[in-house]
Amino acid sequence: MGVIGGETPFLSDASTLNEAIDLVERTQQSLVPSATARAEPMPVGRGRQLRSTVSDQRPAGDNEQRNQKISDPLGEKRISLLGIPIDALTEKEVVDRIIFEWRRGRGGWVVTPNLDHLRVLWRRPDLKHTIAEAATLLLADGMPLVWASRLQGTPLPARVAGSELILSLTAAAAQAGASIFFLGGNPGTGDRTAALLATAYPGLKIAGVLAPPMGFELDPQKVAAIRDQIAAANPAVIYSCFGFPKQEWVIQQLREHLPGSWFLGLGGSFSMISGEFRRAPRWMRNTGLEWLCRLAQEPHRLFKRYIIQDAPFAWRLFASAIWHRWFRSRPGAGGPPGAIPLRIPSGAIGVVSANGRTHTTDEETRERILSRYSSSATVRRWHRARARLEQFAWTEFLGWGQAIKRTLDIMGALFLLVLSLPLLVAFAVLVKVTSPGPVFFTQTRVGKRGRLFRMYKFRSMHVNAEQRMAELQTSNEVAGGVIFKIKNDPRRTPIGSFMRTWSIDELPQLWNVLLGDMSLVGPRPPLPSEVQQYTVAQRRRLEALPGLTCTWQVSGRCDIPFEKQVELDVEYIESQSISLDVKLLFQTVSAVFQRRGAY
Repeated sequence: MGVIGGETPFLSDASTLNEAIDLVERTQQSLVPSATARAEPMPVGRGRQLRSTVSDQRPAGDNEQRNQKISDPLGEKRISLLGIPIDALTEKEVVDRIIFEWRRGRGGWVVTPNLDHLRVLWRRPDLKHTIAEAATLLLADGMPLVWASRLQGTPLPARVAGSELILSLTAAAAQAGASIFFLGGNPGTGDRTAALLATAYPGLKIAGVLAPPMGFELDPQKVAAIRDQIAAANPAVIYSCFGFPKQEWVIQQLREHLPGSWFLGLGGSFSMISGEFRRAPRWMRNTGLEWLCRLAQEPHRLFKRYIIQDAPFAWRLFASAIWHRWFRSRPGAGGPPGAIPLRIPSGAIGVVSANGRTHTTDEETRERILSRYSSSATVRRWHRARARLEQFAWTEFLGWGQAIKRTLDIMGALFLLVLSLPLLVAFAVLVKVTSPGPVFFTQTRVGKRGRLFRMYKFRSMHVNAEQRMAELQTSNEVAGGVIFKIKNDPRRTPIGSFMRTWSIDELPQLWNVLLGDMSLVGPRPPLPSEVQQYTVAQRRRLEALPGLTCTWQVSGRCDIPFEKQVELDVEYIESQSISLDVKLLFQTVSAVFQRRGAY
């Protein structure tokens, strides 16, 4: 992490963030969704357009300069989709940028366009000028935008959803001492959201909560009163949740009065956090299917938007991205696009025989090379098409490979759950009747890139097993000292030893696969206490989604030393493919029956 201006950008605590998100999501599950949310888009008439502010640090009309890659203290760069600029930043980089700028007294404006917002901006040049060309940051809140950027050859690092950004930024603001104003949403929604976030992030400073009545934007006096109230609170961050583009219009009315504050238009984020409508499961969000969950909850309101308007526009966006990648014109004087003139300096070429005489002249050699590689338009096109095809196959297969792997995980987990349902019921009964305690054992494990999640297993030990671990540490039989395993562990129940031998206790983890916390194939998820003992090199095994089985599980399991386990996991991460996953799944069946190293 580089030092910038004598300070380092804010870094959020991943473990605290995960705990807070779990708290918010658990609260959501206990709430009943209310009627249709009020965060509707406000039609902006031609006579009342959004106006650009004087506090923006970059000129609104400087379109070409803004659409190019720009350097700033945090390494910002920008791409263009259908002429709309999008910043290629991760969620963490956005949070760091906001806190970094706020600490220096500089404010800004964040817009999170999804596919529908991009359609509106593309069809409305006036909104494009006053929003896309005036905002400080524009972030892709939609997987179709990420897919289009990959097809275009200018890939965005990730989706930055407003419903996720509100959580991570609130965590950062609580730690940095920045106050937040909650503006918009249905009556009571902002209060519930503020209360939930204040519980999740201790120390959060709430500058105010305000839910203006419907139609307030038509009354200049009400708008002025709202502006004065927020300006008096002088918050560091203002969440504006009215729906696009109404929330952007409200932000425009406030920016020039709060030049040191950051404004974020976050649509229905208040309704999502407070529980007015249920959020899609994580696997739907990661695969771009969140819109299906929203459509199922509000079909009357969203059918026209998603199916009639956005679906055809998505195909237009993808077609434009492919066209931009394959057929965009290349700079150059003369000749077809992409042609590179071949320059051969005079006197540089000559074939010399053993007696010192030249068989060909420079001019003859030059003509031969040019005739072979430069004269034929067909040859040029063939080489250019082959190079682009190889590039497309390399980059796109890597991107789509993750989606294919996730699809296979869901289908495989569902199939195995249905197939093993009688076995699951039978062993659940056996666990319950053979020893006191719960049927399932849940434990916090470390997933991809350090994300914490709850892993499920059949309980194979007595309820006081974790308390007795300290007295058994000297009996550890796994070389390396990081993983704790004993063949004849006295903490196991009789039925637990049988389940461990045949790996039946791992079957409930198929539910983790469906949730997206795990995959069918991948490195086993470690405990947080184990990760604390990892070296920097050993942390590479956290670069992939954890799985039920992997290379060392089919090669001897616990008989393999820890260092060798890490080496096999890293080897899998560097060479993973769909065919390798299928191969390891079949080898797992054989390894289970052999029972070697299973304890």
